[in-house]
Amino acid sequence: MLSLQDIINVINVFRKNGASVLLITHREEISMMADRASQICNGRIICTGDPGNVAEYYKSRNVRLALKEYANMSELEELMTVFGESAGEKSILAQKDTAHLIVSGHNILSSRAVEGLVVKAEETASGISADIRVLEGTIIKNPVHVCFGILHKTGSQEIKMNILIENGASVRFIAHCIFPKAEKVRHIMDADVQVRENAEMRYSRFIITGLSEELK
Repeated sequence: MLSLQDIINVINVFRKNGASVLLITHREEISMMADRASQICNGRIICTGDPGNVAEYYKSRNVRLALKEYANMSELEELMTVFGESAGEKSILAQKDTAHLIVSGHNILSSRAVEGLVVKAEETASGISADIRVLEGTIIKNPVHVCFGILHKTGSQEIKMNILIENGASVRFIAHCIFPKAEKVRHIMDADVQVRENAEMRYSRFIITGLSEELK
């Protein structure tokens, strides 16, 4: 039987000979050999990048099973079910003329832009980073929905958002903060908003929460 060091030696031989190695492992020390790593959970890639950063991302996550009634549902379906049960408009996912950004924990579950609205969002080790820009002279007819949530009892989420409303543009944001099972949840929103000349931005926030939470 090969020892851990034997496996490392074999991989190093492949690398020295110019071979590409696809390695699936649960061992952090093995993953540190890679040039690039990904974390896979429930059949989907949830984090990709430097092996050290991916390892820290995994350690920072608080992974728990959903309640039984949601056992066969995807994370997006569960989040939107809670949203709908709290008088939210679940149909926003199907409305092609309505922009949205939906985030659970550190995962971007769904995103849609409309004409005149530019949305660039990416997952980070602690939450997400997003740049939203409404182009000059654009009037966004329907509200832009931004849904941020944590579906577990404990966890943290940091949202860093830059919003730019260019000259003569107009937009309304509706933010939905969804923490249905919260016992010890930390949600931090850090936003930089710029509204240019003759532009207008309206912002409304609704919180759906469980027992207790920490919001900043």
